[in-house]
Order: sequence, then structure tokens, then C-alpha cells
Amino acid sequence: MSARAVAYDFYAEGVLDDIPAVDRYLTHPFHRCSAELWREIADWVVVDVEA
Repeated sequence: MSARAVAYDFYAEGVLDDIPAVDRYLTHPFHRCSAELWREIADWVVVDVEA
């Protein structure tokens, strides 16, 4: 936790097996619906990291 003004309040992390899994996740109906709801109440920063 950080009290700095530039800090975010929370984050969500997903660990997927490969890029095709990321593609399936991004197009899944649950994800699409959830993303629409979160956009209404939160600022987004997205980072994709490939190990």
C-alpha cells in the first residue's frame, strides 16, 4: 500500500500460458462484460509481460 498520490488503489494480475490464451481471455464474454463495468468506475493501466 502507498499513500502517494500517483499510486493505484489495487491491481488485478492474470497469469496465462501463452499468447493464444491471452487472446481467448480477452475475447471471452465474462471478461468483456467485466471490462465494460470496470471502465465505468476505474482508470486503467494495462501491461502485458511475456516471460
